[in-house]
Amino acid sequence: MELTLEQRLTRREARDEVQNLMGKYVFCRMGGDVESAASLFAERDDVEIMMPMGVYTGKDAARRCFVMDHGVDASAPGAMTIHDISTPVIEVAGDCRTAKGVWISPGIATATLPNGKKKGLWAWLRYKCDFICENGAWKIWHMQYLKEIDRPCGSPWVGERKTYETIEAFA
Repeated sequence: MELTLEQRLTRREARDEVQNLMGKYVFCRMGGDVESAASLFAERDDVEIMMPMGVYTGKDAARRCFVMDHGVDASAPGAMTIHDISTPVIEVAGDCRTAKGVWISPGIATATLPNGKKKGLWAWLRYKCDFICENGAWKIWHMQYLKEIDRPCGSPWVGERKTYETIEAFA
């Protein structure tokens, strides 16, 4: 089935909006604006966020995950988190109501050790997300945060890489 020019434009705009939404999410999270990051998620009972530190479900999943449990204090002395997103693969459904996307996110961060000292980290991950258009605005519906590398700077990461499904399984 060949799409009309209007359908093609609508799908292209949806891809742009989804990519921009993920950019906002990363920008907010890395800057410590966890309230704004949480506001980018859908308000549905079936929202799900899967992270190495736990799975969060429900309408308040993003708030519990990012505001209550895993906020980043970007103003703390020595704090730094840089996670770009790259290699977007975004597929918009034919009806332009939902979309799927994956990104690789290479990054560096500082972590506070139990003795209060800071340690630099290599932290590369992948995002696998589903999106839904609610009231004319795209929102994150499901998010999987999959770690690739999470090692102290200066440590080898050989043997740390995990194997994931093929790209077809992500899209």
